[in-house]
Amino acid sequence: MSARTRELGRALRHMRENIAEATEVVQRCGLPAVPLQVLGASVRPRLPRAQAEFQERSLRELATRSPLGEFVLVEGASHHIPLERPESVADAVRWVLSG
Repeated sequence: MSARTRELGRALRHMRENIAEATEVVQRCGLPAVPLQVLGASVRPRLPRAQAEFQERSLRELATRSPLGEFVLVEGASHHIPLERPESVADAVRWVLSG
């Protein structure tokens, strides 16, 4: 087993705890007043409607965690927004950097 594989294994082994810790901090403290743009996919062909609606609500709620947050629904994009709509990602980066 390569060193890189072992490193990945260590990172993944603690991922749940890290995500739980980060989620708890964000829920308790919110996000700092920095620009935040959360991108969401408008196309979910294989996802049950209830799951797609839950995901969109979750992303919208995430955007509200920062006083400068905003949610953007990327039309025509599915799960792979950077591949399908790279201009949307570039626009989001520009928006954050200009804030």
